[in-house]
Amino acid sequence: MATRQASIVSQLLATYLKALANRFSPTQLTYLTVGKKKPLLVYGSLMLPLQIAHIIGDLESADQIASQMTPATLYHHERRAVKDALFPAVVAAPAEYLWDPLKEVKGLLVFDLTDSQQSDLDRYECGLYNLMPVEVWIEVVDELDARIVVDAEVYVWAGSRDELLEVEEKVWTIEEYLDRRASTALVEGNGKQDVV
Repeated sequence: MATRQASIVSQLLATYLKALANRFSPTQLTYLTVGKKKPLLVYGSLMLPLQIAHIIGDLESADQIASQMTPATLYHHERRAVKDALFPAVVAAPAEYLWDPLKEVKGLLVFDLTDSQQSDLDRYECGLYNLMPVEVWIEVVDELDARIVVDAEVYVWAGSRDELLEVEEKVWTIEEYLDRRASTALVEGNGKQDVV
C-alpha cells in the first residue's frame, strides 16, 4: 500500500509540475481558443492533472491534460479555505479591496475540455460552485515573454462566506493538500473519490 501511495503522489507531482512549466506560443493559443469553449481556471485539487483524469474516468489522459494546462492569474478574487474541508473556494474580493494587487488567485488554465469532461467536473463540484466567466492573465512564449488576457471560466463559491475561513486564518495550498492526502490512496471527495 505504501508503495502504491508513493507512486500515486509521484504521478500527481510529475503531471502537476509539467502543467506548471507549460507555456503556449501565440499560435498554439489561437489553436486552443478560436472556435472552442472557454478554458477553465482551476485552483484547488483540480490543479493536479491526474485528479482531473480520475474524475473524467481516463487515468491514461493525465499527461495529455497536463499538456493542455498553463499557469494563470485571476485578479480581484481570493482563494479561501472552506471550514472543515480540504478543498478551497474562490470568491470575488470585497469591494474595499477590489483594486488590491494582492487579491489574486494563482491557478492553472485547462484548455480543450470536451463537453463530457466539463460535465464530469461539474458533477464533481456537487453544486457547491457556480461556473462564472472571468478574465485571467497568462504568459505566452514569444520574443517578449508577454502576458496576455484570456477569457475563461472558473468555479466560484456558491455558498455563504460564513462557510469560508478568512485569508488571515488559513491559506489553502496545493502542497498542504498533498501532504494531508498522502496518507491514503483513495479517499472520499466531493461526490467522487479523489486520487489522493
